[in-house]
Amino acid sequence: MADHENLNPRAQSAETRVVCDRAVFTSLPSPLGEGYRIVTSSSGVRAEEKIEITRRSPSHGALCSAAPGARGVTISTLAGGRVCVSLSRQAGAEHTGRGGRVWTDILLTGAQDFLVAGGHPAAFQEALASSPLPAVKLAPYVEKLAVQSRPAEAAPGLLPVAGLAEQSLAPMAALLTERSACIVAVADPVASLELLLRLLPLALRSGLNVSAGLRFSNSRQPTFCLVDQVDLETRRMTRGRPVALLDAEGLAGRPLGILAPWLNLVMRWRSEGRGAEAMTLAGSLRAGCSVQDILDVARLCESIDRSEENPEVLERMLARLAERPGSRAAAAAATVVAPSV
Repeated sequence: MADHENLNPRAQSAETRVVCDRAVFTSLPSPLGEGYRIVTSSSGVRAEEKIEITRRSPSHGALCSAAPGARGVTISTLAGGRVCVSLSRQAGAEHTGRGGRVWTDILLTGAQDFLVAGGHPAAFQEALASSPLPAVKLAPYVEKLAVQSRPAEAAPGLLPVAGLAEQSLAPMAALLTERSACIVAVADPVASLELLLRLLPLALRSGLNVSAGLRFSNSRQPTFCLVDQVDLETRRMTRGRPVALLDAEGLAGRPLGILAPWLNLVMRWRSEGRGAEAMTLAGSLRAGCSVQDILDVARLCESIDRSEENPEVLERMLARLAERPGSRAAAAAATVVAPSV
């Protein structure tokens, strides 16, 4: 459950704290057998969640890259409603003699608290990265882990993503919004997913089943999968299945769907050096905002940029949206600095 004492609709820079259940999925020697499994977890992880996590978690050879610093991220919405955010890393050789053990740290939180923490992987990754890989011998249980949310301006490194065509971000965000079954090849999958989610209105970052930096697997079945390349094995596994194989560079001109006004706005702001502002605005459109609300905000911002409307109108609109019943739990970033005229 989240600690909501820091929530303040006027405190854009406020941080909020979410306490998550934790599990580790990897391959370790055991008297009970070998192979990939959940090797430890906190007391709040339920038996049915362990079964689903086991089915969704990556094993040997699942990372797109075999480099020592390779990583993969997944966000899964489990059947019981909780959100599972996983960080997979290389962790030395397996005890079986194979190289490249994949070590996956998993954090579990409620769907509402996932949005409170930002609705993107960064805060969860930071919490896990600050907790080093455990020793090979693990206790049966681990403690829960606190995750601190971060305001958009705390992540300036996300603004440029090497190798990601500027014109491809909006179509990719549209695909993610529509929950299309697709695999997109992009140079930096993990950074690209983080950027996509930060540019997507927070109200739409729910019910996700996405992965980045992991090879596609029919058992994990992410709806939206970002990889470094679509190789022959991926083509073989998806042959005959309703899964689109796309290249990020080839997405230009793809229809943007109903969110076109919003996507065009954030892409223009990024090209004008206002990427942090775009992420902040996206984070302010929280639970309770409808698609029509999002489109209205986008059109109002366009009018402000053309000097046809007063920036204070946007502040009042965002304040009204923050006061809606559904947005109370995530109102920390409900008001943003109005766009410069």
